[in-house]
Amino acid sequence: MSDIKEVMTVIIIERGIKKEVPAIEHVDCDGLCVTMGSFGFFVVTHCSTGLKMCDLYERASTAMLVLSQFELIAREYNFSWAGKTRGQIAETMKEIEGYDVPFKAFVTSGSDERKQTVKEWISCLRAGNLHGYVDEFPWEETDNWEMAMENLER
Repeated sequence: MSDIKEVMTVIIIERGIKKEVPAIEHVDCDGLCVTMGSFGFFVVTHCSTGLKMCDLYERASTAMLVLSQFELIAREYNFSWAGKTRGQIAETMKEIEGYDVPFKAFVTSGSDERKQTVKEWISCLRAGNLHGYVDEFPWEETDNWEMAMENLER
């Protein structure tokens, strides 16, 4: 975990209430962190605004993988998450929503397969959340933490 910055706190807004929560950042991803607003549930959060970038995950490693994918998008399209306001984040996401994601994420229609766009990828992140959090399975064959670290080392 040498690439993880010290554990910090971030202010989020949960159910209309401001709350200071624990968070971890990776040294190669400025502006985003993984927070734990409710015990045992992890979220990719914009550090300075407290904006929730995706839904809840049962494992910090899965949230870190999604954080690394957000960072790959920023690198591919030459911007940083750091220092942005909520409005600037929304504007940036609108600008890049039709661009392909720079990692493995595909859409299949009939016999055609293509890369997901940023908008489609975000929709899939949200669609996986059927119970208030994303279900995960302990027997997954890949380690999400390792995949996240590989993404951030690129």
